[in-house]
Amino acid sequence: MKSYSLRFRKQIGEVFVIQPNDLGNSFLNFLFKKSTAYLKRFPFLYILPATVIIVFFIYLILGKGIVTITSLLQYGF
Repeated sequence: MKSYSLRFRKQIGEVFVIQPNDLGNSFLNFLFKKSTAYLKRFPFLYILPATVIIVFFIYLILGKGIVTITSLLQYGF
């Protein structure tokens, strides 16, 4: 029983040895850390309005053709 507990503790310790993300540029690291901090807390607060805005602009660009494209993609997949 102790061997399982000891092995489990070692594996749990290994899980927390994850290196932080490094994008190679300090400015990109700063932007990445700031954007992911907000997305980890309230993802739907930012993602839902962004998707509504993107879909609205796609509708403005493609017009009623978006219905045809959506139907085609729906039947294709």
